[in-house]
Amino acid sequence: MRSLALIAVLVVLACEASQSQKPITTEVSQQEFTSHRPGDYLVLDVRTPQEYAAGHLENAMNIPHDRLAEQLPQVQKYAAAPVLVYCQSGKRAGMAAETLAQAGFSNLHHLTGDIKAWKEAGLPLVKEGS
Repeated sequence: MRSLALIAVLVVLACEASQSQKPITTEVSQQEFTSHRPGDYLVLDVRTPQEYAAGHLENAMNIPHDRLAEQLPQVQKYAAAPVLVYCQSGKRAGMAAETLAQAGFSNLHHLTGDIKAWKEAGLPLVKEGS
């Protein structure tokens, strides 16, 4: 009887652990990203529209992290494609990656250092109205 209870507890703990794991994302450096052709990734900027307008990566799609779940149909066709997610410093990109992973996205990437490091490196940004 004890062994049955122990097995039940272990199964519950294993399920909880698997549900709380962070999605698997591959870090992509600025250099690696700039060496790829445009279109190799769906580039997803998960900052606010105001932050996006102030400067974003070329060809980036803006869907704020807190609106991503409701706008998943817009990007669902990219579920198996390489998706590069970034924000200002990483926190929102992590939350967005979790949302995407739960929706079945399997090829998630994160821009190392996010837009903050991109700006610090003096790399080009697209600004709305430019």
